[in-house]
Amino acid sequence: MNFRAFAPAAFTFEKGGSSPVSGVFHRARSPFSGNRSATEPPSGPLPWPPGVPMSSHSTSRFFHSLDREIEARLRSVGNSLEVEVGDLIVEEGNLDRSLFLVESGEFSVLQRGPEGNIQIGRITSGDVFGEISFLDSRPRSASVVAATDSRILKIDHHEALKALADSPEYLGSFLSDLSNRAVSHLSEGTRTSAPDFDDEEIGDFLDRLQKESLEHRGVKHPYLDALGSGDLPDPRWALRDFARNYIGYASHFPRFLTGVISTLSMPEERAVLLENLTEENGNFSEEELEVLTRSGIDREWIEGYPRPLLLNRFCEAIGAGNCEPEEDAIEVVCWREMFFSILNSGSPTEALGALGFATEGVVGEIYHRVIDAIERQGDIEPRDSVFFHLHAHLDSRHRDALREISATHAASATGRQDLRKGMNKALSLRGAFWDWLHSRALAAPKK
Repeated sequence: MNFRAFAPAAFTFEKGGSSPVSGVFHRARSPFSGNRSATEPPSGPLPWPPGVPMSSHSTSRFFHSLDREIEARLRSVGNSLEVEVGDLIVEEGNLDRSLFLVESGEFSVLQRGPEGNIQIGRITSGDVFGEISFLDSRPRSASVVAATDSRILKIDHHEALKALADSPEYLGSFLSDLSNRAVSHLSEGTRTSAPDFDDEEIGDFLDRLQKESLEHRGVKHPYLDALGSGDLPDPRWALRDFARNYIGYASHFPRFLTGVISTLSMPEERAVLLENLTEENGNFSEEELEVLTRSGIDREWIEGYPRPLLLNRFCEAIGAGNCEPEEDAIEVVCWREMFFSILNSGSPTEALGALGFATEGVVGEIYHRVIDAIERQGDIEPRDSVFFHLHAHLDSRHRDALREISATHAASATGRQDLRKGMNKALSLRGAFWDWLHSRALAAPKK
């Protein structure tokens, strides 16, 4: 499929065309003079049409719920553009963060598919587009082409935030409304857009990604092997050192979860992580407690105890004292802050790769070796080491739930790339932390 189906007069074909949207076309006309494309701003704002005061009651569905002052400020920094049928306004994969308001006309929303471009939606007068990239800097998820001669208002990301910066109330209202529209559009896109891969291919990819994560050095590390087997100069010292430093990362897990929840658009995706967050604080359903009891985990050991308290209980039992130092080692701080950056600076899909395949998907494997090390000591009660047993049991369920969420994101080539990227970044950080602990354990005096 090509763009002639949507704007027959707007394109001519040429072999070897470079546009990633269709691969074989160029636009007959840009909405700007010269050779600029519609994603490049003119030298300055174009005047708003005469007779339409900025403070008047807006006909825009987007501005309808916002204060008129917000509309006036955004219009004052926007560029008013006249576009013709067939003009390419947004190109899939580009990193531009501008927001577009449709003042008149209609636009086609197109997405690349295995057999060409597919129309997945229609945008009409009064609507906005580009809000997803505006909010989280992800590449454009689709292309937008003028289906009729139209007028749009292009609002630059930086200029919009600067225009509202002096009023937290205005800025919060604007971003909240924009976020709600992004959720709505993403929900519609999930139902209507054609995936690049079918369900079987997605399942195979996720299987490969899970296997890749378990083979990574962040999981199969010589330090973990040595800790589990006791092949260290002083195994007990190493276990105390592990607990004393690991709590500086693990105690921040609720913060990690909250960060990812804030990036996800779909309510059902957020609900999965909210359940995980509830359990992190020591709250379990009666059904879950019954399952845990059958697995040898007494409810009195865990109910009402946030995870950091459970880990600190182990610290005291192993002889490390209270594992809440005033200042964590710089290696611990770097790990948790760089991990948090992955969760919040990249795309939501990248965050899922880091939290799902590189964390929930692997900690069970890691904790089994820690449990081996604990059992070799012979004097640690199950109540005192329950942090690791609890995670080993629950994280398989968390892993499966995050995998299910990831399936939607793995339906596109871009999504797959982001899942793998987030996973490998997070696992590399984990591997670096094990390197540091291993060097410390090997340098300890022999018992």
